[in-house]
Amino acid sequence: MNILQKWRDRRAQKRKLRELTTVSSTFATLDRLMASGLLSWQPKTRQMLIAEPLATIFMQTAEKWQAFIQNLYRWTYYQQCQEAWEKFFEREELKAVRDVLKNEELRMKNEESPTGQKAAHNAATQEAAPPSADGTAEAARPAGTLSQSVAAERNSCVPSVASDQRSSASLFTLHSSLSREDIDRIRRARRAEIAQSDMPAPKVQPFEFFCVRDTKDVQAQVVFVGHFDPDTDQIDMATWEDVQRLMQSAK
Repeated sequence: MNILQKWRDRRAQKRKLRELTTVSSTFATLDRLMASGLLSWQPKTRQMLIAEPLATIFMQTAEKWQAFIQNLYRWTYYQQCQEAWEKFFEREELKAVRDVLKNEELRMKNEESPTGQKAAHNAATQEAAPPSADGTAEAARPAGTLSQSVAAERNSCVPSVASDQRSSASLFTLHSSLSREDIDRIRRARRAEIAQSDMPAPKVQPFEFFCVRDTKDVQAQVVFVGHFDPDTDQIDMATWEDVQRLMQSAK
């Protein structure tokens, strides 16, 4: 890589850093305006309430008002992305925990099944039984008789009420087999595995805004209403009196 290419890459990185800094500063300013009550966002209805003094500042020129509305839309889309991604993370983390619990449940069922008990008992008997003089552990046993281990094994294969109760109790306490730290570790591991490309992008949608005049004597009044389409960057506005007049004439 030559020196000119390095210089170009460094300039591109600085430009991206400046853009991110500008966006972060703009969002922080809008957050403060939201906290102060000059802005109010209704996510369910996708309506933005703008206090008249704030709207008056940005309506001095068309360029300022256009940039202000565009920044409002970017802020709302960022909030929409955060909410959608958090729900996606929660679903994936919950699925990961459920998969671990399901595998644990299958393991416990296999251990408590007669086949699993018989295999475990046979393995333990073969390890514990000492060999006889001729190399067999059961050579001296008369024909037709059962060893105590085999008899106990057959008795253990017969289902009983007590074993069913123990099985139900173990399944009931399955969720407690994972501690809070284990669940947090599983969730963090699953969250780290998710790539940014896996997260769904919310749909781009227009929103409405209302300029509200707050008075001490009467209830807050709507001065004008507007509609912003992010696909075309077009802003449509009308005074509240014109809207009411159109609504009355349509009746």
